[in-house]
Amino acid sequence: MHVAPNRAAALDWDRLQVLLVSCPGMIERAALARIAPWVRRGGYLLTTDWALKHLVEPVFPGLLRHNGVQTADTVVRIEGGDSVDDPLISGFLESGREPLWWLESASYPIEVLDPARVRMLIRSGEVGRSWGADPVVVTFEEGHGTVVHMLSHLYLQRSDVRTARDAQPAAAYMAEAGYSASEVAFCRAAAPSLRASELVSAASTSRFLSDVVLQQRRRASGR
Repeated sequence: MHVAPNRAAALDWDRLQVLLVSCPGMIERAALARIAPWVRRGGYLLTTDWALKHLVEPVFPGLLRHNGVQTADTVVRIEGGDSVDDPLISGFLESGREPLWWLESASYPIEVLDPARVRMLIRSGEVGRSWGADPVVVTFEEGHGTVVHMLSHLYLQRSDVRTARDAQPAAAYMAEAGYSASEVAFCRAAAPSLRASELVSAASTSRFLSDVVLQQRRRASGR
């Protein structure tokens, strides 16, 4: 369900399990005041890009902050961080493929203030060298709940061709990856111009969102 920022305070917070606040993350004060108590009771908060400054910093002070610079519009290489086996990021760190991340122009680099509490799930040496802070996806626990923040925008994870494998047709990639003949044939017929990099990018984003929801449902059922 999509909710406008000026109506966030009216959400049914007792029934809400997962909240995605996308960039710029500027929501009304009444809603900001509800977020931390909701997370502590078991909520799962996912935020992106400028929401670091407008939501995460004021609501959860002392953990993360914008380092004061802004990125260019570019695609960078990413690597696993503190928890390379975390299932939440498996879609972005596919074995045998150079994982990439799109930074929109003026994205906010993430500075970790409390490494004892904050785990870095994905990092980028390229981002660190160019803009002074290498975290790309970070997470921390707050009470019974979880906060995940990512650099740039989830829906902006475009593809970028850097290798021959990225440039091959999506159907060829699916055949190589072990998909069934019918699935490969459907892809070839429905999207003959789709590249492997475009398919992987879309699949990674979908898998990430699905994993967020599934992880929260498992936690909720275990309480």
